[in-house]
Amino acid sequence: MSNFRPSDSFVTRVMNDVRTYEMGINNQSRRAGTFVLSNPTFSILSAGGILLGIFNLIRMALILLSPALCQ
Repeated sequence: MSNFRPSDSFVTRVMNDVRTYEMGINNQSRRAGTFVLSNPTFSILSAGGILLGIFNLIRMALILLSPALCQ
């Protein structure tokens, strides 16, 4: 196996295919990252999470208080 050397055209073709594939993956990750990490999206998701957290705290407090109020 140490004597095997692929032809230059094969190496060139394969490396061009690899570069093309990597560029496609990089473009996809950039497009996905610009939407998720944009400031308005981050702010909206943070505000939604905070509101859901407050709602959950109120719900847990009412679960504890409602049996005492009913008796």
